[in-house]
Amino acid sequence: MLHIKDTQLALIHIPLHLYSSFLQPILQLLLPIEGRTNGASRGGVRSVKSWPYEHPFCNISVTPIECSIACSRALARELFVPVRNSLDAVSRNQVSITNDDYIVMQVDGEGLDAGQRVLELTSPLAMAGISIFFITTYFSDYILVPLRCRGQVTHALEERGFAFEHNTSSYINPSHHGRNHSSTSSFEAPPPGTPPPASISELQTRTFATLKRRNIVPTVNPRIRLLQCAAK
Repeated sequence: MLHIKDTQLALIHIPLHLYSSFLQPILQLLLPIEGRTNGASRGGVRSVKSWPYEHPFCNISVTPIECSIACSRALARELFVPVRNSLDAVSRNQVSITNDDYIVMQVDGEGLDAGQRVLELTSPLAMAGISIFFITTYFSDYILVPLRCRGQVTHALEERGFAFEHNTSSYINPSHHGRNHSSTSSFEAPPPGTPPPASISELQTRTFATLKRRNIVPTVNPRIRLLQCAAK
């Protein structure tokens, strides 16, 4: 099942060498302070119950080259914009905060295998020329799409057989149930300058041609080991 969360997210890119400059706002994002928003109990930890209602989605990803953060537009302005503005001009230009707001589509189900599930959900959006950000966890996958493209997303998914449940704000693919795949994908990209692909085959051809043109090749590091923990 595919749920659409009512969010207005900002996506933030922080180069790894500037990570320490943003450590304090990152900690404030993870450990929200009650007094920061309502002026009461200054310094106290926010009520656990209220946090998910105010900010239903938040993600922090650290890779070998950058720290990527997805959080509400309000928190981005409150926590991260002041720190970015305090940096020197060169460093400030290396930190980006998207102008577009994003919504979140949550795909429920458990699984670790990558592949077909990702294509099933993202290929209709790619063929419609909609840029996405894909995040995976053990229990759910999350697809972030621009808020301005919500109507296009709805149309693209319904064209591929996903039925929208109006009472639950969710989609169901009648031909598939459960989840047995998950993966990660790329961050925000500008809208395509050419017409969207007309078929999955053309989409794959364009994708690999773009990777080759930009000298992006897969590599394997045998020294890296994955430790995964999951809990509900």
